[in-house]
Amino acid sequence: MKKLLIISMVVLLLSSCMGSSSTPQKNTDSQPNDSELNPILDPGSKTGTKPDNGSINSRAYIAAWLAPYQENRGFESFSKNSNLFNEINPMWYNLNPRYFQEPGTPFTLKAKNRGEVTYMAQTNGVKLVPSIQNFGTYNFDTTVIRKIINDPALRTRHVNEITTLVLNEGYDGIDIDYENLSFADRDAFTAFIAELGAALKKHQKLLSVAVYAKTSDAATWNGPGAQDWRKLAPHVNTLKIMVYDYHWLNYHPGPIAPIDWLRDVLSYAATIKEVHNKIIVGLPLYGLDWGGGMSAKEVMYQDVLTIQSQNGYRNLSRNDVDHSTDPICSPYQKNVELHFEYQSGGVIRTVYYQDSVSIKERLKVIKEFKAIVKGITFWRLGGEDPATWEEVESFKRD
Repeated sequence: MKKLLIISMVVLLLSSCMGSSSTPQKNTDSQPNDSELNPILDPGSKTGTKPDNGSINSRAYIAAWLAPYQENRGFESFSKNSNLFNEINPMWYNLNPRYFQEPGTPFTLKAKNRGEVTYMAQTNGVKLVPSIQNFGTYNFDTTVIRKIINDPALRTRHVNEITTLVLNEGYDGIDIDYENLSFADRDAFTAFIAELGAALKKHQKLLSVAVYAKTSDAATWNGPGAQDWRKLAPHVNTLKIMVYDYHWLNYHPGPIAPIDWLRDVLSYAATIKEVHNKIIVGLPLYGLDWGGGMSAKEVMYQDVLTIQSQNGYRNLSRNDVDHSTDPICSPYQKNVELHFEYQSGGVIRTVYYQDSVSIKERLKVIKEFKAIVKGITFWRLGGEDPATWEEVESFKRD
C-alpha cells in the first residue's frame, strides 16, 4: 500500500508540474455559496459585435476569465479595460455534481453580477462566452462528466443542454473547462467536443476549450492525457492553453510560468498544423504566497503591495532560482516573475507574482509565434498591475 501511495503521489506531482490545474484558477473554495442573480438584460440578443480578427498578423484576439470568487475586482478591471477585449469568459456555470439525482438541472450557477457583465459586454462589442467547469468539493471532479462523455446517449443529451443554455441566454458561445479527465477518456472527450462544436456551429455560436499546457503528446497522466490537440482543433474556434501553474499551490515556491516553458509549449503547438490560428495563450495575472511548508494562497499584484507595506520584504528579485535538484520541476527555470520574502506570524513566507514586466516578457515570446497564435487570455481579472494593460494595448497594436 505504501509503495502504491508513493507512486500515486509522484504521478500527481508530475501532472501538476507539466500543466495540472490544482491551482488558484481551479480553486473555487472562496466562491459565495448562493448568489443573487441580476436578470440578463436581453436574453435573446447577440452580445458580441467585434470581428474575429484571426492571428496576431491582423491584430491579436484578447480574452480573460472572470473568477466567481472575485466578482467585484474582476468586473472593475473588465469595465476599465473593456475596449481592449474581444471576448470575456465569466466562470458562471458548473456541471451539477448531482446531475443524475437532479434531472433538469444540469448546471449550478454563481453569478451575482451577471447583469452588469452582460451589459458591459453588449455595450462594448465584447463576445460573452461563459465558462462551464466540473469543479467538485475541493478540486475538479470527473465522476459525472466521465459517465456523460462515455455514454453516447448521455453525451448527446449534454450537448443539447449546453446548446440550449447558449441559445436561451443569448450568449455568443461557451467555454468548456472540464479538467482532470484520464487518458482513457481521450477519445470520448474528443467525441464530445466534436458533437458540441457541430451543434453550436449550426447556430453560429463559438466553442472555446481550455486545455493543459504540455510540450509533447507523451503526457498521458490525468488532465493533459485526455486532450488530443490535433483532434480537438477542427471542432473548436479556440483552444485556450493554460500556460501557468508550473509551480503550484501545494508544492515549493517557484515561478508560476517560466519563460522557457512557455517557449517550449508554443514550439510544440507549432508542430500541429490543426491548431494554428486557433491558439489562445493563457497567461497568469496571479501570484502565489507560500508559507513555511508546501502550501500557498493566491495573491494579486495589489495584494502584494499591501503585504509589502504592512510587513516589509527582503530579497526582491527577478533572478532565476536554482531548482536543478528538483525531481519534478527542474527542466524549466528561466524566470521573469518578481519574488521576495517576508515574515508574518514568525513564518518566513515566499511570494512570486506578476507585474507588467513579466507580462511584457511573455508577450515578446508569443510574438515569436505570431504565425500560429490567435491571441492571449488571462487567469484572472481583478487586482492586477494596471500597467499590464499598456503592454496588452501595445501587443494588440503591433
